[in-house]
Amino acid sequence: SIIAARWVLSAAHCLEDHEPAEIMVGVGKHSVWSHADSQRLCSESIPVDRVQCHPDYNGDASYGADLCLVRLQKQPQCYSSMRI
Repeated sequence: SIIAARWVLSAAHCLEDHEPAEIMVGVGKHSVWSHADSQRLCSESIPVDRVQCHPDYNGDASYGADLCLVRLQKQPQCYSSMRI
């Protein structure tokens, strides 16, 4: 979920064992497996420059601290038209 101009909230278990340089965030995409979304005006993939996971996350997604803040390298092109 996009929560600010360059920040996304994600589940920590989705980002385990990945460095920020290995992560791309799909904005405006319905499915990461479909190329149909590339026809949308605001569909883009943005590299990540920082991941900050909840300090209490222990690898157990059911524990309750399964959260990470993800900072994008740039603001999505259509951020100003998004309702957050």
